[in-house]
Amino acid sequence: MSCTPMQGQLALGEVNWGIILAWRDTQATWAQKIIIDSAQTWVRNSQNIAFFAYLLNFTDEQTDDLFRVAMGTDA
Repeated sequence: MSCTPMQGQLALGEVNWGIILAWRDTQATWAQKIIIDSAQTWVRNSQNIAFFAYLLNFTDEQTDDLFRVAMGTDA
C-alpha cells in the first residue's frame, strides 16, 4: 500500500501529524528531516512508516487502516 504524504497527513489528522512534527523539530537528524519533508510517496512497509507508527504507538492494524483511509482520500 502507498499514498501521497498529503493523503497520509490528512488521514493521520492534526493531532497525530503534530506529534510527528514535534519530533521532527526537536529530535530528528538532518537526514530524517529531509525524508519527512521531501518524500513523494509513503509506502506502508517502509522503515519510515514503521517509525511513525512507533512514535504514535499504532498497531499494525491501525497502520493498515490509516493507509486504507489515506488511499481513499482525494487530495
